[in-house]
Amino acid sequence: MDAPGSDLQPADEQALWRQCNEQRSREARNRLIDHYLPFSRKIAKMLYAKRGGLDVEFADYVQQAAQGLIDAIDRFDATRGVAFEAYAAVRIRGAVLNSLTAMSEKYAQISLRKRLHQERVDSLTEQMQARPRARDSFRELADLAVGFAISYMLEGTGLVSAERSASAGGRDAYSSVEQDQLADSLKRLVEALPERERRVIFYHYYQGLSFTHIADMLGVTKGRVSQIHSQALQLIREARSAVGPLDLIG
Repeated sequence: MDAPGSDLQPADEQALWRQCNEQRSREARNRLIDHYLPFSRKIAKMLYAKRGGLDVEFADYVQQAAQGLIDAIDRFDATRGVAFEAYAAVRIRGAVLNSLTAMSEKYAQISLRKRLHQERVDSLTEQMQARPRARDSFRELADLAVGFAISYMLEGTGLVSAERSASAGGRDAYSSVEQDQLADSLKRLVEALPERERRVIFYHYYQGLSFTHIADMLGVTKGRVSQIHSQALQLIREARSAVGPLDLIG
């Protein structure tokens, strides 16, 4: 899935850099991040392929590379005549490599995958608790279960497939025809979301960014990102019901 607004022309990009450097425009900054996220992900894949026996997941590489990209965009001076990709590549690689020791040490405690999963669980359960008490508790539980199922399927079409492709292997469950069809169906539903919800889903599931990173990018609180996430899954659930059921088992 392409980043929102990632199809920039050179003249448009130059204008965004001016707005970002001179006016400190958050919108311009976010569009530049969108445009260069695939670049940071490419570097993450290359570093992950050379990881050796280091026990760190691909998702962690993606997370640190994205953080390096954001730092590079915040520090880059477009007036100096240096190509941004050359400048950013150094900072992205540094962000990943500098964090590897710390990531490996903390991996014994909890992985990024678990942290991201916990954010999703909290988002969905908090949404249910915030609703007025429903008479049909079984319906509430069914809605929550569908929300978890959609979240699981989005993860399966985003980070997991990218991780498997980065780590050399053969064909697996995610490369089956059924999973490809499921990925296409979900992609269409995500692309039909309102802009704000679409960005949160894209950043979190397709780019593997935590709610904290997304909050920084969008200029809102982590709690607000959690709310937008649950709203997005609700919209996907409603759209799924309208167009026909997706296979929740996969």
